[in-house]
Amino acid sequence: MLLVSYRRTVATTDVTDALWSGNPPTTAVDQVRNVSRLRRTLFRAHLDRSTGGHTLEIAAEYVDVARFERLLTVAREESKRRSMTRCG
Repeated sequence: MLLVSYRRTVATTDVTDALWSGNPPTTAVDQVRNVSRLRRTLFRAHLDRSTGGHTLEIAAEYVDVARFERLLTVAREESKRRSMTRCG
C-alpha cells in the first residue's frame, strides 16, 4: 500500500484498515511500527510518521514507478534533443 502511494502520506487508519480488513487488533499500530523497523533494516526505507499518517521514504531505485518516471523523463529529453538536432 505504501509503495503504491510512493511519496504520499497514507493515514495510519488506512494502513491498519487495509491490513486487517477494517477490524485491526489493539496492537495494530505497534505491528505497523515493527514492520517499519524491518523495512528500514532490509531496504534502507523509513516510515515518516510525523505527518499524521505514514509516508514511505525509500530510494527511488527500489520503486518501479519511480524508475519508470525517471526513464520516461530521459526518453522525452532524448526525443526533444533529437528533434532539435534535425531542425537545427
